[in-house]
Amino acid sequence: MDLRLVPASLLLLGSVLTAQNGGAAPALTPIPATPTQQDPDKPKATPEQQSKQLTTERDRLQKEIGYVQERAKNAKQLMAQRLAPAKPEFKSIDAGQPKSMVPPAMATPMQPRLAQVATAEQLHGHPNDTMLLVQGRPIARKTYDALMAYLGETPAAGDDKMRSQRVLYDLIRIEAISAAFDENETLERLGDVHAQLDAGSSIQDQIKRFATVPGATPEGKVEVTRNSMFGPLFEHAAFKTEVGKRTHFRHTNGFVVLHIDSREKGASPELDKVLAHAVLVAHNAEPEAMAKAQQSVNMAQIEVLVADKATLDLLPDMWKAMPNVDAVTPIDGGGGARVQPKAEDLRKAIDTMQAQIEQLTKSPDAEAKKRVPALEAQVKQLKVMLGQLTSGGDVAPAKQDAPTPDSKKN
Repeated sequence: MDLRLVPASLLLLGSVLTAQNGGAAPALTPIPATPTQQDPDKPKATPEQQSKQLTTERDRLQKEIGYVQERAKNAKQLMAQRLAPAKPEFKSIDAGQPKSMVPPAMATPMQPRLAQVATAEQLHGHPNDTMLLVQGRPIARKTYDALMAYLGETPAAGDDKMRSQRVLYDLIRIEAISAAFDENETLERLGDVHAQLDAGSSIQDQIKRFATVPGATPEGKVEVTRNSMFGPLFEHAAFKTEVGKRTHFRHTNGFVVLHIDSREKGASPELDKVLAHAVLVAHNAEPEAMAKAQQSVNMAQIEVLVADKATLDLLPDMWKAMPNVDAVTPIDGGGGARVQPKAEDLRKAIDTMQAQIEQLTKSPDAEAKKRVPALEAQVKQLKVMLGQLTSGGDVAPAKQDAPTPDSKKN
């Protein structure tokens, strides 16, 4: 083959590649006009070997030229296929029912944790006058006795049972919420408040530094009356501290430093009034953590251990097995006979529920007050049953059962 064909083939290949790449010719390595210097010890190729090598190279170049020409001829068709919009493919899957069509799952009602009598081992290590343990924290009987004596000064505070339930609910709630937080930092800030006040700082300055209690004015002024929303422990501190003095005590949100400004004597003890300023040294907690701790009390999801059975009987009904409507409605006594509830049981259930309604109504916690409507509905139903029983009529069952041939038997 004539060696002059090799440069011509390369030029043809370059022109084809230039057409495919939009006019930009690829860089080609020029073939030297003269053979490169070889190793003198390496034998030179014979003319027959050189001719065979050139023939092989020609065949390879011709194949490449043919491939490039074919690609150039089909370039438009390939480009059209690539730019053509793809046809969407739809596959059917079982996605189930839409969320709007799925009935919501019924929430399982949360069962309250009822109080229990503590064992000697559980009371071990606590003071001898421990009346009950709330989340492992003791409540002293002397504290309970002091609050009961304070409430006893006001005839409108109710009987011993009602006063006892109000006192214990307040103490249990305070200890249960406080148990959810580490009080070391709170106590340090409480000590700082007293140190600042002793050094001449005003109570108003400390209110600006920290906070005040719910129910106070923005300036921290509180008007404390008996049977107020602040609770027995707050009231006791206000009425038993001298004017011009200050005291501190544990609160559901932390600690309260209370400075007594003045006291107004009413025509009766129920009308007595204390004017004061309150600094709240709150637990250093997120609002969500505080709400969770308060809800655990409102839903009776805390551990309450009492020292004896007599203390258990004094607790609010939310920590005891409380009688309900079904417990006092007529039941089948056998043979189809309906057993009437006793008027005494109905009155006892009504009194119990009304006492709890009063406690919840006076509570500043919105979650606690949400339980009031349900209790009021139960009380109303019990009163209807009691009226029917005392008037000589049949007591209607709380739940309407299907009529049976024996349903009218007494």
